[in-house]
Parts: sequence; C-alpha cells; structure tokens
Amino acid sequence: MLPADWPVLIVDLKDCFFTIPLHPDDRPKFGFTVPTINNAEPAQRYQWRVLPQGMRNSPMLCQWYVARALSGVRKRFPDAHVYHYMDDILVATPTQEELLRLQPQLLNALHSHGLQVAPEKVQQQPPWKYLGVKILERTIRHQEVQFVQSVKTLNDAQKLVGVITWLRPYLGLTTARLSPLFELLKGDTDLKSPRELTPEARKVLEEVQQAVSACQVYRIEPSIDVTVFITTPDLHPTGIIGQWNDDWTDPLHVLEWVFLPHQPHKTATVLFELIARLIIKCRQRCLQLMGADPSKIILPVQREEFDWSYANNVSLQSALEGFSGQITYHLPSHKLLQVAKNTQFSLRPKSSQEPVQGPTVFTDGSGKTGKAIVTWQDGSEWQVLEGHEDGSAQLVELKAAVMAFEKFSQEPFNLITDSAYVADIAQRLSCSVLKEVSNPALFDLLKALWCAIQARVHPYYVLHVRSHTNLPGFVAEGNARADKLANPAWVAPQPDVLAQAKASHGFFHQNAHTLQKQFQLTATEAREIVESCDDCHVLGAPLPAGVNPRGLKALELWQTDVTQVAEFGRLKYVHVTVDTFSSAMWASAHTGEKARDVIAHWRQAFAVLGIPSAVKTDNGPAYASQQASDGEQQPRAKVRVRNLVTKQWEGPYDLIAMGRGYACVSTDTGTRWLPSKCVRPDLRPQRQNSADRQDDLLIAGEAEDKVQAESIRLLNFLSAKGLKVSKAKLQFVEEEVKYLGHYLRKGEKKIDPERVKGILSIPPPKSKKQIRQLLGLMGYCRQWIENYSTKVKFLYEKLSQGGLVKWDEKDDKHLKALRHDLVNAPVLSLPDLKRPFYLFVNTDSGTAYGVLTQEWAGKKKPVRYLSKLLDPVSRGWPTCLQALVACALLVEEANKITFNGELRVLSPQNIRGILQQKAEKWITDARLLKYEGILLDSPKLTLEVTALQNPAQFLYGRPSEDGLAHECLSTIEEQTKIRPDLDEEELEEGDRLFVDGSSRVINGKRVSGYAIVGGEGLAVIESGPLSGSWSAQACELYAVLRALQ
Repeated sequence: MLPADWPVLIVDLKDCFFTIPLHPDDRPKFGFTVPTINNAEPAQRYQWRVLPQGMRNSPMLCQWYVARALSGVRKRFPDAHVYHYMDDILVATPTQEELLRLQPQLLNALHSHGLQVAPEKVQQQPPWKYLGVKILERTIRHQEVQFVQSVKTLNDAQKLVGVITWLRPYLGLTTARLSPLFELLKGDTDLKSPRELTPEARKVLEEVQQAVSACQVYRIEPSIDVTVFITTPDLHPTGIIGQWNDDWTDPLHVLEWVFLPHQPHKTATVLFELIARLIIKCRQRCLQLMGADPSKIILPVQREEFDWSYANNVSLQSALEGFSGQITYHLPSHKLLQVAKNTQFSLRPKSSQEPVQGPTVFTDGSGKTGKAIVTWQDGSEWQVLEGHEDGSAQLVELKAAVMAFEKFSQEPFNLITDSAYVADIAQRLSCSVLKEVSNPALFDLLKALWCAIQARVHPYYVLHVRSHTNLPGFVAEGNARADKLANPAWVAPQPDVLAQAKASHGFFHQNAHTLQKQFQLTATEAREIVESCDDCHVLGAPLPAGVNPRGLKALELWQTDVTQVAEFGRLKYVHVTVDTFSSAMWASAHTGEKARDVIAHWRQAFAVLGIPSAVKTDNGPAYASQQASDGEQQPRAKVRVRNLVTKQWEGPYDLIAMGRGYACVSTDTGTRWLPSKCVRPDLRPQRQNSADRQDDLLIAGEAEDKVQAESIRLLNFLSAKGLKVSKAKLQFVEEEVKYLGHYLRKGEKKIDPERVKGILSIPPPKSKKQIRQLLGLMGYCRQWIENYSTKVKFLYEKLSQGGLVKWDEKDDKHLKALRHDLVNAPVLSLPDLKRPFYLFVNTDSGTAYGVLTQEWAGKKKPVRYLSKLLDPVSRGWPTCLQALVACALLVEEANKITFNGELRVLSPQNIRGILQQKAEKWITDARLLKYEGILLDSPKLTLEVTALQNPAQFLYGRPSEDGLAHECLSTIEEQTKIRPDLDEEELEEGDRLFVDGSSRVINGKRVSGYAIVGGEGLAVIESGPLSGSWSAQACELYAVLRALQ
C-alpha cells in the first residue's frame, strides 16, 4: 500500500526486454533460422543477444533482472517503497528531500545494468499514472475506461464482465447491483452463442461508468490502524479494508473492496460460512498488501449470535484461527455501511435440534403419481392435505415439505419425512443463502421453501426416517400412512408376508426351510424368525473361556478373520489381519471369503506389514484348505536390488509384490518398497535348472549323475504330494528329450517333426477362422523361419478383407513357400547367458528382420530368427530411418531371450550416427527419446556397422572391409528434401482446383467428408462422405490425394 502524502517518482524503462543481455554461453540456445525463398541459398542462422519477447520465461527473467538492478537502492533506502512490474517502477519516500537523493542513485543503478530510462515518461508531479490507475496525493482513482456497449456473443459478455471484475476493488459495486450483468454469462456455453444487453444490464453499465469517474480509494495513513468492515447488503457479504478516524472529513477511508463470487458453491450455504470465507479473503489480502493482519474486524451481528455461531461453526473457527486483533459487532454510522445496518437477519437457525411442542406432520410424495401428501393427526382423526407436482420423486417430496411449512407457518411443528434430501435441505435453509440452480422447477420449490422458513417466527424440528421398516409405533405408522396416500392403488403395499410368516410359526413352529418355501422368504429372514421364537430357540452349552495367544515380537503371530459390511456392495467381505504384538492392522475388501480371497488378502498384508512366522485363524474352510496353505507357503521369485549408495546390485531377495512402478522386497533388514527400476530378476545360472510349464517339468544340468539324483528327488516329492507321473511320457536322464514341441539335445533345439507334419496336412484355408488357426500353429514355429512376418503377410491381408475369403494361385504359391521354409527349418542353438549375443538387423518392404546368434568354436550359430512389421507411420520413412525403428523393435525382442545381457547389434545403416546427429530432426522428440533409451542408454549394448545385407551372409560370410555403400545422413537428407518442381509459383496452364475436408459433430454424431470444386462456376467435381473416425486433417489430405489422382 502507498502511504498518504508521500512524494512519488515513476520511471518507465525503454525497450526493457531488448536492453537485457543474454550470457554468451546461453545465446546459442536462442538460435533461429531465416529460410530463403525457394532455397536459393543456404538458410541464414541467427541467435538472440538480448532477451527475446514471446518466450514463456521472458517476463520472469525480466522481473528478476530489474529486481537485481534495484536491490542496491532498496538496501540503501530501507524506508522507501520501491515497486516495480516489468518496465514500470514506482518509488515513494517519506520526504521530498529523500526522494531527490534517491533519484540519481536509482538512475545510476539502472544504467549500470544496461537499462535505459525513457525521459519523457518520468513522472515527478501529481497526478501519477501507474498500471492503469491515477495516483493523487491522498487518493487513488482508476483511469477512464470506455465500456463496449454492443454485446452480441458470450465472448463479448465475458470480456465486459471480466473488465468490470478487475475494476471492482476500486469501485465498491456490490454483487447484487451487478447481478444483471452476471446473468448474461448463463445459458449456452458456446462462445459464439448470441447475447444481448437487457435494459437492466444497460442501466447497471451506466452506473459502473459513473462509478469509474466518481469512486476512489485512499492511500494508507501509516499512523491509523487498518480495519476490516464486513457488510451484508442483500445477504451478499462484502468486505471493506479501510481506516476510520473521526477527525477526518470523511471518517471512512476505503483502501480496497473485497467481494465473494456471485454464486455460492453449495445450493444452500449458511450465511456465517460466507462471512467466514470473506474474513479469510480479507485477512489474506491484508497479508499481501501490508504483511500483517488487520487490527480490527467489525461484524454486523449481535454479540450473542456471534458467540453461538463461533461455538457451532467450524468455518468461522478456521477463519479466525490465529487472529490476535479485536472483534467488534457494531458498524459505525456511515453512508457506505448504512445499507448493511438496515439489513436485518438472524444467524441462529430456526430449526430445533430437539422435538418441539406442536403437531407432528408426515410428508411423502411419489414421482409416479405426482401426489404430494401432508398428513397429521388431529385428535383421534387423521387430516390430509394433498397437492400435485410433475417431475421426479425429489421434486414431489420437496413440494410436500413446502405445503407443510405454509400450512403450519404460525405455530411450531415437527416434520417427519422419509426423504434424506428434504430433511437435510429443510434444516440448512433456516439461515442460509440460496444458490440459483439450473433446474427451474427445483429452484422455484427451493425458493418457496426458503421464503416460508425465513418468514417463520416459531421453531420447527425435522426428522428423517426410513420407509417400509415395519417397525411398531406412531412414527412408523404415520410414515406408512403418508406413503400409502402418495402411491397409486396398483402399487399399494401388498399384505405383509413377513408378519404372516411370524404368525404361522407362532402356531405351527415350522423350521426355517419350511418357512422359506411356504412364504417365499429369503434364508436369512426365515432363520431370524426361528431364532427369535422363545420355544424354538436352542440355548447351547456355554463355550469355555479361551485365551488368544500373543506374539512376543513383531511378525511372530498374526490373527486374521473376515466380517461383512453390507454398505460395500459386492466388496462386502472385509478380511482383517492384526499383529498380536504391535497391534498393526491391515484390512482389505473382497468379493468373497473363499481361499482365493484369503490368499489375495494375505499377499496385500505381506507387502505392507511383512511376512509373519505364523497366522492364527478360526480354522474355517477357507483357511484350512490346501489352496490357502499352499498360497501361504508358495516360493517367491528371487530378485536382485540395486543399492543407491554404492550403485551395486545386492541379493538375491524374495519378491513379495510388484505393481504401479514399485516393488516390495523382503531384505535382511525387513520389508522395503523400491522403484521397479532398482529391482531385476536374479538370473545368475545355477548348476541344476528346473523349468515347468503347466504339467511339463524339465531338469537340465552338466553332470549326468547330478541330474539323475535331482530327478529322483523331484519324483519322490511329487509322490509325497499325491501327484502322479505318467510313466509312458517320462524321459529319464536322456541326451535328447522332447519338451513343449521341441527336441532338445546338447545345446540345440529343433522343431518336432510331428508338429511339422500336422501343419503340412492342413488344407488351404477357406474361412477367416481357418486362417487364424493356421497362423496360430505357424506362429509357434516363427523363430525357425527367416523373415517370418513378410512370408505370412498375405494371410493377415486376407483377414483384413471384407466378405468371404478368396483363395487364388498366388496365395497357393505363398503357402507353398511357407511350407518349404518350415520343412527346411534349421537347428537352433540354445542361448548361453554367459556368452555375448550378436544381432543382425535389416529392413525391407516395411518389415524388420534379423537373426540372433552366438559364437561356438569360431562360428556364429543362430539362436532365433526375429521379424516384426513396422508401424504404419515408420513404413513411409526413408530406408535408413526404417532401419533405426527396426533395430529398436528387434532389440526389445532379443532382450526377452538375452535377459538384457551383452548384445552386439550389427546393421548396414549407421544407427548411432542417425541418433546422435543434432543438425536436423526427421522424427518426433517422443520417438527419438524412446529409441535413444533402447539403443544408446543400455550399458551392455553395442551398435556396429556391417556391409552384409541379409542373415545368410551374416551367418556364413565375412564382414566387408569396404565400409558402407552409402552415407546415411546424406541419403536421408536427399530423400526428405523439398522437390524442386513443387514451387509456390502458379502454373500458366492447367486446371485450378479447390479442395477441402471437414469433420464435425452434428446432433451428437461425428460426420466427415471431402469435396473438390473447380472449373466455371466452381462446380463440384467430386465429393463424398468419409468414416466418422477420420479427423479434419485426414479428410483434407484425402481430398488432396483424390485431386492428384
């Protein structure tokens, strides 16, 4: 805030951005290129030497640079107020002499940092103009603003209201006065939707124009305390941050007006909640302007009402938390405060927390019939008041409540309803401000209810009861009567079957099963009837007193059980586990209480609390089952953990749980949650390995006697568990075994000939289902077939075609070639994780293909043939860029086999050079980062260049020493440069065509299409609809394609 009567100096910096130099090391980062016309000469490259405008961080850098230039002045003149925003600087000092001493030092400080001052914009005498306001010696006015009178769209209305909202802290226009302007923002949300100034809005706009010319705020008087005045004109709380002095001509000096939003957040907001929000906003504003709380807050309420609200309103307690100033309750006499003093209201609710002495009224409503019922007992007779309301059950229930308040407006009464919404809104409307809702019918009823409650003098009590409870007593009887009156005859409650069942059991004493069948009850209802019968209820012998054992340390003994919470719906079975020593608890909701749910709960508990030594249960079926026992004791995956301090991998440890980027690992020091990137499988080879897939088990090792001993041990273990082994399928310690359709022998694997014979016997497919079956069988053998993806491409094309499958001679030729490759499939080598891998990669016709090998006795033996189709975007790229994508795809496939072991990637293209060049960009940043992460950031991956062109040369040929047959970067630049014949000059001859495409939503459905026009009169040459999934850009590209065709 600017103190009154202090002299002011305002300085404006000339071309502020362009006088702030950039550091020489940072200038290349602000480089840009100016292209030449038609590429006539090399493009000129420039770099900014000063701070450029338009950059996102330029304003922040400007603020920081000017603040650094002014920091010395602020230290030498601590009493001076130095404000600056971008290139506008305001200085105020207590005396004119101090300002004259400060001015030359200010200018020298600016000049020493290269900042130039515009002499014509230096202001030394009042009035001073700064950031849109006019500053006088004691007051501040806003500069003249001419408002737009022609409002035609929502966009125009939004701009107009936005400007007025910006001016409100200086004008003091209340929310109620500006309400006609705020109404313009309601309705259609389209920015181009029509709007028009109403007569009320034009009148308000004239008042705003007059207020801009007449209203003013004051500069602060340092010797007078700052006070916050809270007023409530038209029940819209408004705050005034000001100063009061009876010796002034105008005792109230307004420093700033503070307002709340036009509409509250909730439908019915207690008035003191709004006052609390305004107090918070005023205190925050004082902290921003002065760095301190106001010394006094004056509220327009009585002391008793404030004390009651402060004790019962959490919002008011939060608003005054930590306030050390004075709170008073009488606004002084002033014209700006007179409106608030004339507004009489009570902050104490008229709704009672206890039943009142008066009639008890029952209300109900039905959305089917539209009947709103109010009924009460007058003596021994029941009186009924009936109304009608169209709409939902909520509206009809609300209509009944309005009728009840209007009927009993002159006496206390008790309102009983089975609508929780009506009970809640009737209690909160007693001293609340009502928000206008979008449903007109609902707002009319809420407004009628609000007016009826505000006009009351006597208290009322509201009680919510549940309907159809069949409980005895007056309340249930009255609610049931109102419910029957509101419902039509054909939906009236049927005879109480439950009561009939109770009466029948009281005479015949049937068992629960008979009651369930006879009266169509649920099993639970039938059991409750039998258990509540005094004659049939069996009293068992009391159970002996038991003692729950407790653990002597954490994770020694857990106790677990399950309970049901009906409110959770399908997840009503809540499993709870408690550590009996530390009382640590974990609960999880599941869909049942079977063994699988118990296992799922324990896995969560293990991940959070750790692994216990024992778990105590009630020995129920789920806990005593073999599945739960095996799930509790199942072996865990072994992982290694990276120590973030030493950067070393430690372990192995047990993996407990993994998901959402984190892993839970059981370490020597306890359970730890770690990022997934710090955890990897422990793949270090062991002397004996056991693999299993469903019911097939494989044991392999280097020594025959060790494998035999381990096999016998495994067979004995399976026998002890009751599992049988097929003797006919047992392959006991053999040099060659058949496993999962492969023949494995001394580091080699080949396809099972029976599988090949079965595939060859399949006739050419005649339907898409048969094609999918063939692809499924062939896909199992793809690792033996070179360039598999290209060779089965014709089958995938058949699946994408509409209609029936058409098979021709060309397809027979492709299928014959595929069968030939299958029959002549080579023998593959089994991977050895101790040796490095070699991956040859190339691309052809939009397909990435290669071979993964390892060296044995100086020769490369294939481990697996790899092939993948490129995505549709990369298929259109130059060959060298396709090779980059191919390398990334096949490296990811190879890592599944090598487990991220040492891998040397060889390609005819210079992949590393393409990734590391920075001069040109041919692919997006997202793709570039992805490929760099796969190919450059892996410490065990090496990229090499080879002159070989296919896997056969790579396996059996020798690398050429001639190097690359082409330069990748030059080739890419040649293939991606602009064609010289496609210039921007119009041809003298030829037709002139206009093309366009469009995609938009009409009546909730997206419609797309294109059009080509030309010739005389711009006739339509071609047009038509396109798929609704196409974007506007795709439609425009299709139109260009059709025009060229």
